[in-house]
Amino acid sequence: MAMAAVVAIMAAVPQAGMCQKDNPRGIYKLTSVQTSKATVTDCMDQYKVCTDSITLNVYIDNARKMFRFSRNMVFNYTGDTPANPDDKSDLIFDSNKDRFSLKWWTREDPDRQKQFPYYVPNEWCTEKYKSGVFSDDGKTVFDALTKLQKSDKKNKIIGTWRNIGVAYSLDKAEIEALRKGYPNSTLYNKRFYVFTPTHWLLTLDTEETILGQYNTINYINDDSFTDNVSIVPTKALWISDDCACLSVKNLEKYIVLERVTDGVPVLDRIAFWYVPRDFDWHVRQADAGNHVIQFQLGGAYITGNGVAQDEKKGIDYIIKSAEGGYVPAQFALGECYYNGQYVEQNTQKAYSWFLKAAEAGFAPAQNGVAWMLYKGEGVAQDLTQALEWAQKAVAQGEANSFNTLAEMYYNGAGVAQDKAMAFDLYSKGAELNDAECIQMLATMYANGDGVKKDEKMAAYWQKKLEELQQK
Repeated sequence: MAMAAVVAIMAAVPQAGMCQKDNPRGIYKLTSVQTSKATVTDCMDQYKVCTDSITLNVYIDNARKMFRFSRNMVFNYTGDTPANPDDKSDLIFDSNKDRFSLKWWTREDPDRQKQFPYYVPNEWCTEKYKSGVFSDDGKTVFDALTKLQKSDKKNKIIGTWRNIGVAYSLDKAEIEALRKGYPNSTLYNKRFYVFTPTHWLLTLDTEETILGQYNTINYINDDSFTDNVSIVPTKALWISDDCACLSVKNLEKYIVLERVTDGVPVLDRIAFWYVPRDFDWHVRQADAGNHVIQFQLGGAYITGNGVAQDEKKGIDYIIKSAEGGYVPAQFALGECYYNGQYVEQNTQKAYSWFLKAAEAGFAPAQNGVAWMLYKGEGVAQDLTQALEWAQKAVAQGEANSFNTLAEMYYNGAGVAQDKAMAFDLYSKGAELNDAECIQMLATMYANGDGVKKDEKMAAYWQKKLEELQQK
């Protein structure tokens, strides 16, 4: 089993932030772009969201019905000419409640030059923004992000909902545990569903930014709906008027939603998470019992990111986070015990922590449990359970779990031997850049094992492995 380095999944602690000064507040649409080649008014559907603390860039992809937040920055009014000619920092000018202009220094960017014929590297590019202007899709997105949708007695699903997790049953105790654990979960203030009378919108978080999807919606009744992408209806199973479990065909789990009733719009919550905070704020939050911050702070101390390196203090924070129920910390602590990294090696404790995170639906931990049950490490060997856990992780697309499941098929462990199936699984894992899958794929091609012998393909995958190892 290939374990990711523990620190790789720990978010860095943001550094000290600033407040914006002398700038407009609100949502502004890009209306023109000017370079030495041309002035373009038929611009991409792009917006700046200006708050007291930060400005966020929002790009809407009308064709794919998606949007993304990017390039968060602190804006300060500067005028249209830098005080120092060598200073290429962004310039904000002609700024009031109705509009502002932004100048930024372009760089060599072949992709951008290909996409935008008017783009010229190494010169000032001027963008103009105007408030109160939206495309049709922009209005749909920002109406959903800035307004809390009121519940409708005729259609209970209309409203703004936070995604508090996934459940594998409709057991009320399982749902209640998700509710209690939500403030310390990775989903906190990041994943939301918004249902309006005509559209649905979903926000998704990644390590770098927040993405979103939106589309028109067709309500069959207050329990189910479809959109113009999905043919199979999504059904809402009601725990209460303010808690619903979305059931999607072929998914063996429920998406658990809790209605937002505190009056804070989704956009405000997203902006909050982009605002940089100082290190002392993180220490106060961690010491007050915030398990997400404890995990982040632990990673900072272990790596020496923004603070003097202190592995002992780092692992102590991670243990607190794991004991508090934060699932990524439970998995990370399991890795530490499995590898003897920052703690004394203990495979029994590793299995215990993996199992806690696996039962919460964390795919890498499900793979960890599968591997340890398969090998009998830290727990009695149980090939039937190993197979079940590996299949759960594969269903979520966890890269290394394809290696675990493939190896079981290859060896006929807990399942009838099937090298063709093993080859298929190794192939899928290799496409996800799992090193063990790539290595085995190269070997199978070289030996004609489970697949027709093909030295060219063997060489291709061996080269892929070498390139991956060099990164």
